[in-house]
Amino acid sequence: MPQGTTGVQGANSQLVWGFEQSAGAATPGQKAGTMYGLRVKNFQITQKPASFERTANIDPRGQLLKGRPGFWNVGFGFESEMSVDDIARLRFHMQGMATITNPAAGVYSWALRDKISTDAPTTDPAWLSLEGDRGDGWAQLLLQAALDSWDIAVKGGKIISHKLGGTACRTTQQKDPAMTTTGGTYTGTLYVRQNRQDADAQDTTNHLKAKITVAGALSGAGAKVAFTKGAAAYGANDYFITAGVWMPVILSDGTFAGDPLEPVEVMFSAGGTLSLNDEFTIQAKRPHATATYPSRNPLIAVRTILTFGGSDYDVENLDIMFKRPRKYRRSSASRYPIGILPDGTRSFAIKIDRDYVDQDFYLKLLSATSIAFTITVNGDLVATVGASSYYEKHVLTSSNAQVIGAGADVPNDKQLPESIQIVPFWDGTNVELSETIQGTLATLS
Repeated sequence: MPQGTTGVQGANSQLVWGFEQSAGAATPGQKAGTMYGLRVKNFQITQKPASFERTANIDPRGQLLKGRPGFWNVGFGFESEMSVDDIARLRFHMQGMATITNPAAGVYSWALRDKISTDAPTTDPAWLSLEGDRGDGWAQLLLQAALDSWDIAVKGGKIISHKLGGTACRTTQQKDPAMTTTGGTYTGTLYVRQNRQDADAQDTTNHLKAKITVAGALSGAGAKVAFTKGAAAYGANDYFITAGVWMPVILSDGTFAGDPLEPVEVMFSAGGTLSLNDEFTIQAKRPHATATYPSRNPLIAVRTILTFGGSDYDVENLDIMFKRPRKYRRSSASRYPIGILPDGTRSFAIKIDRDYVDQDFYLKLLSATSIAFTITVNGDLVATVGASSYYEKHVLTSSNAQVIGAGADVPNDKQLPESIQIVPFWDGTNVELSETIQGTLATLS
């Protein structure tokens, strides 16, 4: 530990995440009820202003007047060696449609693809909660997040990494609210987002508090709540509570907790009624969550086969890139995004390296022929049932793909490496790329 520092624990390379809407939570930004641990090589959060606003007025002395951040962007990225359980859940988030089969006892096979117009509505996996280290031993929670890119790299029979990136709408560094006094009739949860400011954000003594001043249902005309901080008495102002609606924290002196333009907000979920003097406490710093990790080992050393046009091909390296472009939904009601929307066409791109031994891919490039392909990644043994053995498997299949790049280089008199690019596409009936992931995972939520 560097001299002159106290209490600094350093970075903790741990990522915890969950589906915000997997349990039917209708409000985006409501922290996931179930959080999963994911071992990561790195995890970056890039929270920065998309604009910085300054006045256009002219100062007589010719000096700049105070400005302040306008809209904010919250991006994130991480790299991990994943188990098939991790892959299945996160690919479900990016693909959107999942069906399950149970080929043998303890073995589950997930079929994943993009939703199409004839699909029945299913639980929406669009939003994620993610929590990572903020560099001082405490945690930062990202809310209403979505992945927009995924890169799987396989080299020399090993999955080198999964690189993922995405965007989020909100953050908080505060601890989940805890009910400290209860009348015993409220079964819902209080959620928090946004942060206290400057030195106040580091205050671990004077916690934010919320107290029920009028008992009743969370209907917008029943129960009411008042707020304060530390030992300050609750003021005369209290506010009606509507389940599933975010409300600002206005302290007993009438000031907002946090930035007045983006104050700390809380939301009560539905669940019974609130009793008089029910009280909640929100601490300023968020401790690390206790992570639950998958039972399967990471899928690293693998056997990979490329089947193209009905023929198997040996490949040395391959890279599968999936992009699902997204854009922020902005509103003057908030400096932070209020949602994330699709933006453009989702796309897959497969890059393959191998020794040049035939002209098959080059001829497909010249003819612009559409052809089916399958990439199969086999991992560890899952179970042996009767005479059948079942292995971890990640299969990527396209019924329509085109070779858009193929050509050999001659770096010296002993080598003839070939680089190939394949792009699957939508033909009006079949999705561009579907996936099958086999392991022991019986449920994605």
